[in-house]
Amino acid sequence: MLGLCGDNDRPPVQHSHPQAHYHGGMQGAVGTMVALYHREISGEGQHVDVSMQQAVLLTLINAAEIGDLLKITHPRPFSDGTYFTPRSEAYGPVRFGIRWECKDGHIAWSQGLSGGAQPGMVRSTKEIVNWMVEEGMAGDLSEYDWSQFDSSIVPQKLVDHHFEVFSRFFRTKTKRELMARAASKGIVLGAYQSTRDIAECPHLNDRNYFIEVEHPELGNAITYPGAWAKFSEAPWRISRRAPLIAEHNQEVYEKELGISGEEISQYRQLGIL
Repeated sequence: MLGLCGDNDRPPVQHSHPQAHYHGGMQGAVGTMVALYHREISGEGQHVDVSMQQAVLLTLINAAEIGDLLKITHPRPFSDGTYFTPRSEAYGPVRFGIRWECKDGHIAWSQGLSGGAQPGMVRSTKEIVNWMVEEGMAGDLSEYDWSQFDSSIVPQKLVDHHFEVFSRFFRTKTKRELMARAASKGIVLGAYQSTRDIAECPHLNDRNYFIEVEHPELGNAITYPGAWAKFSEAPWRISRRAPLIAEHNQEVYEKELGISGEEISQYRQLGIL
């Protein structure tokens, strides 16, 4: 995973989070649910063994297969939002775009997966082209058969032409416009969202995802992310802000551990508390 992170035209970068622990934990949770289901129908329990390394390998999509079949390491994308797709020696690599500029930022749409044997992607790309036709911006793409698009043999010249036409169109739209059309028409497209975009997201706000948590010491409330899922029974919720340093010393040391107030005073003088 570290080898695939970062930009092709810069040194590799360290991933900012412990992905092995995250994905190992997630696969462990999934394995536990499967084992529980098996117990419900069979009455027998079982031991679940999860490898963090194997869990991370599952996140690499087709990098392992490309290494095995083509004997090359999957290249990292470039800082301009394009990337090389490895191909057989006869055709050589082809450079596609994945990050596209729009009116107020950028969107993610994988031009390299815009058709061919993937019916969903064929439909997705056709919907974008139909929108471009409505606004007179499709050019010759309105006649292109996306079911015949084959990224394993398509020439770079054709890819560059597609990129130019799509780029002109995307630059006339805002992220919100593109996302709304994508949701209504089944277009596989996403926006690069800022913190403000997330805070103002209509979907998250309709679900009351964000909650206000009182901070008495500040005389104010702070907006927090809420529960990741809604439960019909025993809902998960934030009941209060995180405790301040030493806020619960008395409850812990006196009530829970039985340490006297005199001893606590001594510990404070010694700098232990």
